[in-house]
Amino acid sequence: MKRPIVLILCAASPLNDPRPNRMIQWLKDEYALRVIQGKGIDVKVVAVEAGQVEDAKSTNVAAKIITRLIRVVLIVLRLYDAVLKLEDRFTQGAMTPLMKEDVAAIVVHDLVLLPRAFNAARMGKTKVLFDAREYYPREFEDQMWWRWFVQPFNRFLCERYLRQCDKIITVSQGIADEYRKEYGVDAEVVMSFTSYADLHPQPPQTDAVRIIYHGQASPDRQIDRMVRMMDHLDGRFSLDLMLVSPSSAHRSYFRMIEKMAQGKPRVRIIPPVPMKSIVEFTNQYDVGLFICPPTTFNLKFALPNKFFEFIQARLMVAIGPSVEMQRIVDEYDCGVAAESFEPRALADVLGKLDGAEIARYKNNSHRAAQDLNAGKNAVRIQMMVRDMIHG
Repeated sequence: MKRPIVLILCAASPLNDPRPNRMIQWLKDEYALRVIQGKGIDVKVVAVEAGQVEDAKSTNVAAKIITRLIRVVLIVLRLYDAVLKLEDRFTQGAMTPLMKEDVAAIVVHDLVLLPRAFNAARMGKTKVLFDAREYYPREFEDQMWWRWFVQPFNRFLCERYLRQCDKIITVSQGIADEYRKEYGVDAEVVMSFTSYADLHPQPPQTDAVRIIYHGQASPDRQIDRMVRMMDHLDGRFSLDLMLVSPSSAHRSYFRMIEKMAQGKPRVRIIPPVPMKSIVEFTNQYDVGLFICPPTTFNLKFALPNKFFEFIQARLMVAIGPSVEMQRIVDEYDCGVAAESFEPRALADVLGKLDGAEIARYKNNSHRAAQDLNAGKNAVRIQMMVRDMIHG
């Protein structure tokens, strides 16, 4: 029997982007998958064979540069319909061959890809599932240029397309509530659980508490706060920062973190490991650390991949008073949350812990890992897509 075709649209490579990567793994057995990567005018088809993802090479680089500049000008002038027509024309080469097939559903992983999905679906009864993993109208609200030029475009896209989606999912309840309040759409919360790992917590040493942070070296993560926290902890504690190579825009911040770490013997910057190896690698540590001040709406309600990777690694979790993360920490008693986002506040909490208390939190993460894993999400997403197509 021929399997229904599901098209997945993602802005970044599904090799390195956890949510589309997991979606591919969950749907590959039941559906014939087609994957297109890229946003705006930069589009390429991605090969998917037996659940493995392989990037395809981009072409027409010069044409893309020129067209990208035109796109920027149109966005600045707020000629949004012209932007959509430009993108549609430029992406037809990738989309048209796929649209000759009978696509049953399209899964969209970025707001700017929604027009592409509805252009593809307009001739048939194709269903659209949108993974609104950010609150896109306030995505980079801490950047003035973004507020001036891009925010109105994102609002335009939300107004035009959100109510057309057959299903919307998002990462946390705070973001879901805002979409309902501002756009009248109901987004189902599908948290960014990572795959279940068959691990056990490593017993902490009484005289050496190993802390790990992993993620992007971008200023909005305020990694410097985590480095400064070490000034207020005693000699038992050490911090490793496993930082993803920064973009050119964030290189100066990365160099600042390097300089800070060089002056602190208990702080190291270590090379990143592949995404699939993060949980197993970090199992050797005791504490997963994330101080995430609510400098933007999305950071206020953040519930990131790393948080669940800490739990799957069977680590005690140490955070600031982040609304969504603290709710889970309190529910499973798997770590501590400071009263403020100041480095000293979390250091004061950590410094009072002994080995037995850290071991208890790690064991509670072990129990939480049985519930908070991607296997639960896989069943939900499979039912969601099945209901959309056959319901």
